[in-house]
Amino acid sequence: MNKNRILLAFCVFVLFFASCNNQKTPNKTDILYSLYDSILGLSSGSYSLELLTTDVARWTERPMLAKDVYLVRPNDQTELNRLIVVDGEVLDVPSFKQVMDEWVSIIYEPDIPLSSCRLSVDKSIKMRDVDEIMLAVYDNKIRRIQYAVMPTNDEIAIRDYPLMSLQPMRIQSRFWADSIYQKQLNLASEIPNKINIQHIGLETFEINGVTVKGEASKPLLKDLIQRDLDYIILFQMDDNMTFGDYVQIVISTREAIEELKDEYAMEKFSKHLYQALSEEEDDEIYHRFPFRYFEVNE
Repeated sequence: MNKNRILLAFCVFVLFFASCNNQKTPNKTDILYSLYDSILGLSSGSYSLELLTTDVARWTERPMLAKDVYLVRPNDQTELNRLIVVDGEVLDVPSFKQVMDEWVSIIYEPDIPLSSCRLSVDKSIKMRDVDEIMLAVYDNKIRRIQYAVMPTNDEIAIRDYPLMSLQPMRIQSRFWADSIYQKQLNLASEIPNKINIQHIGLETFEINGVTVKGEASKPLLKDLIQRDLDYIILFQMDDNMTFGDYVQIVISTREAIEELKDEYAMEKFSKHLYQALSEEEDDEIYHRFPFRYFEVNE
């Protein structure tokens, strides 16, 4: 009898212990938010930072020359539409400009063209709020931008997710002086294969007259690019669109080009992009499939 009671008590203890462990085992999202809590200095559950996922995520290049800027959505709807967080501090736009100015002032001048701003933006934030930050970055002499994304590669450790982004890209000419922007627009108009993209609703785009949703834009873009490699993508901007919709087109374009590069590498050199390519091979592939993307103001 005593043995049975001891065995029963032991079983209850094991089940209780297992139940406690299951409740405490964090999932990927919990771990990631725990990392961001530490980076941002914000209380857990007080904000949202949801990023889009892609298989072209890369490590942040030369982190000493990249400034991390976070635009998160407060979960308290009575607060602002977004919070600007840099170096663990919540900033308004004037103080953000000051922080960026101070950061640029300590960079060795020849390195300034190599410097970039790495933006981690919740996908629900409106582009009008993102553009305010982009303009401040441009005004502080930073010409390259990196968009933080979530990697689809499960081999990447979760602790490294906050270091992942798309390849740096030049800040779009719509932020430049009007005369320079118009000159760029005139040059773009001379390129024969124009791929026109317009945002027409939540996660919905019209690309050369074809309506597509979200990730479905990639195969269409790939097809339009490979028809004539002398192409340019003209993306009609909309202040009311979400950042998630905006960056979806950037991601889809990157993914389409990466697939075309990989297919060409296999056809020409019998190698995948991730395999060792010579400098000459890499240059040939890069120049054959450039990233030709232009944002058009309404």
